[in-house]
Amino acid sequence: NGLPWTIPILFAPQGAENTRVVAALKPGDEVGILDQHGQLFALLHLEEKFGYDKKEVAQGVYGTVDAAHPNVADLYAGGETALAGRIDLLRRLDLPTGSLEWTPAETRAEFARRGWKNVVAYQTRNVPHTAHEYLQRCSLEREEVDGLFVHPVWVGSRRGITVPRSPSRPIGPCWRTTYPAIGWPFASLSI
Repeated sequence: NGLPWTIPILFAPQGAENTRVVAALKPGDEVGILDQHGQLFALLHLEEKFGYDKKEVAQGVYGTVDAAHPNVADLYAGGETALAGRIDLLRRLDLPTGSLEWTPAETRAEFARRGWKNVVAYQTRNVPHTAHEYLQRCSLEREEVDGLFVHPVWVGSRRGITVPRSPSRPIGPCWRTTYPAIGWPFASLSI
């Protein structure tokens, strides 16, 4: 709907074949986006192609250019040319986190329902521990903060490390004991 979402989503297909396809694309073309099984799930109406500085994006978004950061590594693995345009979602993906997955619109609606204007969002790949709780509590002590949104990231298996089915599994019980009176929302993100 045009509202900014603070982490940019770059669609920069990687690999030799995609590089050849991207080079041949021009504004007005339609680009099919496939799921992990090779099935069409979205259509991009190409408006522009652009190069981007991966290190500048990494520093601006993640505060580091170190490829040891998993999101920076993913950014660096992307293609050199990004594609932009309107996307028609043909079907939502079946995600490992199911109903815990909220769209940006659903997230904004939940914040509005709660009357929140200033929200601290906490995104994690790890099972929560006391240091996380400390950071969250410190954030909530700030006068201008209306609420806390926990956003665990589901990453599956990556770089030889098998992550539990979802970091949100232990968050549910933790949340019920740590913040029992308030019921802070959380929704997961599959990447």
